[in-house]
Amino acid sequence: MMTGYPPSPEPQKMVPLSAFQLNYSDALVRLVLKMTEPDRKKRFSDTEHIRAAIRRGRRTKAEKRTLRTVFAMLPAGIAILAVAAGTVIRRGQGSISADDRAAIAAEEELLTQMNAEGEYEEAYQEGARYLNINTDFLEQVEGSHQSILEQVLDACMGMEDYAAAADYVEELLAIEVLADYEQTAAVICAYIGDYGRAQEYLTAAEEDGAGEAQIERTRAEIAAATGDYAGAVELYEKLYAAEGGTDTLRRLAILSLRAGLEGTSDEIESNGWLADAIGYYEILCADDMGTYADQMNLVTAYLGVGYTTQASALLQSMSVKYPDRYEIFLNLAILEYNAQMKKAVAQRDFTAVISNTNKAKKTL
Repeated sequence: MMTGYPPSPEPQKMVPLSAFQLNYSDALVRLVLKMTEPDRKKRFSDTEHIRAAIRRGRRTKAEKRTLRTVFAMLPAGIAILAVAAGTVIRRGQGSISADDRAAIAAEEELLTQMNAEGEYEEAYQEGARYLNINTDFLEQVEGSHQSILEQVLDACMGMEDYAAAADYVEELLAIEVLADYEQTAAVICAYIGDYGRAQEYLTAAEEDGAGEAQIERTRAEIAAATGDYAGAVELYEKLYAAEGGTDTLRRLAILSLRAGLEGTSDEIESNGWLADAIGYYEILCADDMGTYADQMNLVTAYLGVGYTTQASALLQSMSVKYPDRYEIFLNLAILEYNAQMKKAVAQRDFTAVISNTNKAKKTL
């Protein structure tokens, strides 16, 4: 529709949008390009990531630099005006007060908490905003610029926005060459299809002292990037048996869900993956350990194997905890509609469908 021409019946021969002169934003073009990738492993893994990409409105690397330059100039301009007015600005003089340091620490804690709760999009937006406005200021406090960059990188990885993650890991490696950064770079390269460079970063991480568990984790992610979910899950299962950990359990759940949803010609195999995902997510979501994303993924896994009763019960409990999330009420409306359509016409009651639809609308 964007080009006015139908796509080729052979996906590998599709003419890319970049070949057309289009009156659309770069962000939209990139979004559609990613959604129409011939290799489905390079597409968005779920609709949450599509929604995040739309809301985020990705910027190019050059645009990011421009914004950072503009915002970095603001404190200097303000300082000049303040000095002219006879006001002393501590930042303009290069000294950092205890309050300034506390503010940076609070920002680091906020971003860490957002990432821990799975609010990756929010963490990305907040972290990128903070970097844009405070880049020069952060560089006056040793380690703070690096720490904020790490949190933004974690958010990008959580969103699986590997294009953006590549920019931030490059910045971090320019600041300091660490095995942790090299491992992350290896994973990023694998997910964007540069497997040769991924192996180079993995080798460098081993040479720079990465631990055996960290290397195995990186190998697991590289396997997942190539579509070898069985190999990735096997490595993560060994790690989980050896050291436990919520993050490892979450990766087991995510990879099992992905393997089940991508499907194979064998329905039994797909359902087996989904059953594994349910088991992992139910452990995660016990005692309120699971994030919102974990719970929604569990709903998806339930629906994948036809457990509509369990999915509806979980959504009902989530509606109390997350009353502002339209996806919950939308899914409840759909489940109730499907349930009513299975009944005889005279017995159908769409009251709950209408109620949940209206609740979903109010949260938008």
